[in-house]
Amino acid sequence: MNEEDIRRILAEFSNEFSNSLVTTQLTWNFPLVQAESNLINEIELGGKHNIPSLVDHYLETVNSCSEGDHLKIRGYMREFIISIKKRLTSQDNLNEKWSEYSEGLIDELLTTRIPDLSNFLLEFCMTTVDHVLEGSSCACYDIINKCKDMMEQKYSTSISLKELAQLNGVSPAYLSKIFKQETGMNYKDYLQQIRIKNAKLLLKQSNLTIDQVAMKIGFQQPNYFINLFKKQEKITPKQYQMKRRENLKR
Repeated sequence: MNEEDIRRILAEFSNEFSNSLVTTQLTWNFPLVQAESNLINEIELGGKHNIPSLVDHYLETVNSCSEGDHLKIRGYMREFIISIKKRLTSQDNLNEKWSEYSEGLIDELLTTRIPDLSNFLLEFCMTTVDHVLEGSSCACYDIINKCKDMMEQKYSTSISLKELAQLNGVSPAYLSKIFKQETGMNYKDYLQQIRIKNAKLLLKQSNLTIDQVAMKIGFQQPNYFINLFKKQEKITPKQYQMKRRENLKR
């Protein structure tokens, strides 16, 4: 048997094994979904500190669900790698090096010994975090600018952090983190700042009542708007309105 024959046999084995993984019936329960979600979120956030413990917990949950079936263990890990690739490539913040690195991971998974799968998964997660951090700066800037534009356009609606995250293909936790990093403010405070800014324009340029202004900028409870306005501007909306009108008379 020559070298070419050996390569052909290995390729056939790999394809057969890969097909077996695809057709293997996997059962997804809440602990497994939660363990996978926590690990993916931590990778997406670019955090390394908690990765080892999350990998251990994920693998413990996988082993429990698979009941020691090696084919199922590889099947769950295969689905995890696919989920990571789909989740992160949708953000456009991973460079070409990671795409090349991740290309052969499924084949590598097939040939990695069961006792070595823990190190395989940990290395994959840590390497992916490195690439996330490397490619995140430009992507973060674009995402935050899109969010700012949406908030300026929809500040009068009940637009939520979750909705903005979905529109940008990221998780709410990830968006919350990068929003604070880029703006120095959390999402809620930034939205309220936009609303107060537009409230001041309405108070100066219209004859709307305080209640009408509150509703116009997205506050369902006028008292909440009044307290927030006073906290930010040091005077009440009514005082602000009267002061501006007096200035116009002069």
